[in-house]
Amino acid sequence: MKIVQSFWSKPSLKFKNLNDFDRFNGGWLDKRYNFMSWTLSFLQLNKFYDRVELVTDAEGKALLIDKLNLPYSAVNVTLEKVNHYHNDLWAIGKLYTYSIQDEPFMHIDGDVFIWKKFDESINSAPLIVQNLDADLPFYYPILNEVEENLTYIPTVVKKQRQKNRIVHSCNAGVFGGNDIAFLKEYCKKAFQFVDENLENLDRINVGYFNCIYEQYLFYCMSDYHNKDVRSVLNDLDKGVEGVKIDFNGVPSKVTYAHPANYAKKSETICNHIEHRLQMDYPEHYFRVLDLLDSHKI
Repeated sequence: MKIVQSFWSKPSLKFKNLNDFDRFNGGWLDKRYNFMSWTLSFLQLNKFYDRVELVTDAEGKALLIDKLNLPYSAVNVTLEKVNHYHNDLWAIGKLYTYSIQDEPFMHIDGDVFIWKKFDESINSAPLIVQNLDADLPFYYPILNEVEENLTYIPTVVKKQRQKNRIVHSCNAGVFGGNDIAFLKEYCKKAFQFVDENLENLDRINVGYFNCIYEQYLFYCMSDYHNKDVRSVLNDLDKGVEGVKIDFNGVPSKVTYAHPANYAKKSETICNHIEHRLQMDYPEHYFRVLDLLDSHKI
């Protein structure tokens, strides 16, 4: 199974962070950590997998390939095709990347770090996510906003809301699988969810809406169709934050980390990322510093 990462540069170029789900500088405290995160994430994936591909746009290629010199096994410069979407819709780049895959894949975010190969059983899984979530507080207000303000809501979302008022979802830090037909249908529905509501998105928190049309919709569809969804983490339904952001035990006790949202603003987390890159990949670390010092990135 191939590994895919995607970098849509447009959301990272906004002038400031507006909310916890904003993606200016990848959501990191400073742009240096955005570049270090991408570098460390790829290098760790490349350490364990022979085939790690990148889907990006022209500016993303200039950054990750031409300047940071990350040796992806293949580069697809196609995300210019989604530049007509507002940059707050940062998950659109991921969705487009999912939609163009024609063979089994795992898409892994540029803020996910591994120190161990995923269990071999994952390779045969029909559908793959990082982990399943339940009752996360931020889902409730945005779902209320969606129901009150958007004109089109997929039937599977309505049915899930009727079935269970406790919100179940997933984390798509890792996402993919072998059921390509289902994944393409899911992407089609996700784009429809966005496209048919473009005129009303100013009525809701668009940053949080990304989690609805990407992660919540996927859960709704997979549950409705009774699909087998596998998690790459062992704490399937717990969503334990400590598993995702604890760098203190790397690599002997902690083999997976995914700092998200508020964690990216933590100086401690940012310093951990910089320390790991400097210690494990000094050549790449000093390349990032040189590029920053010379204002080339």
